[in-house]
Amino acid sequence: LGNMGVAQNRDFVLSVLLKAIQQDSSIKINLVGLKGHDRSIAESAISNLSEGEKERITLVKYLSHGDCTQLAMRSTLGVFALGEWTTEGNMPGKFITYIMAGLPVFGMFAEKNEMTRVIVQNNLGSCCHRNCVDTAVIAMIHAAKRTYDRSHFQKYFRFNHSTEAAAKLLID
Repeated sequence: LGNMGVAQNRDFVLSVLLKAIQQDSSIKINLVGLKGHDRSIAESAISNLSEGEKERITLVKYLSHGDCTQLAMRSTLGVFALGEWTTEGNMPGKFITYIMAGLPVFGMFAEKNEMTRVIVQNNLGSCCHRNCVDTAVIAMIHAAKRTYDRSHFQKYFRFNHSTEAAAKLLID
């Protein structure tokens, strides 16, 4: 399950996802939130794949939060990225949706940042910090094949990002 746009370093992420599709026939990708120009760029890049590879990619313009959570619960890995212009303290909504659904994450960042610390220290998945497509593809395929205790992610969410956790923080 992936989300991308210009703010998410779209071209790099698209290159990683398409190369992963080509290298591993077990990978299927759902790209959510693609519309307009971003969708056109994705469709153009996908058109260069073989028919079998194209069949393993689904483009979705929009999903409600509930539908996105349901899709995340049926997925293996939640992929997200932050471009180099992203400021500290930015925690993407898709990251929170993935964790809430019990989905491990794979984050792609131009450099180590606060999200790297959150993911690594809480064992929520893995990250790639360089804009090297080959390195990111290897890391993403490895992350997708790992076995995770999905209840761990839901516990992390409940104690750190849930409505109850926010209310407790405000009250305390």
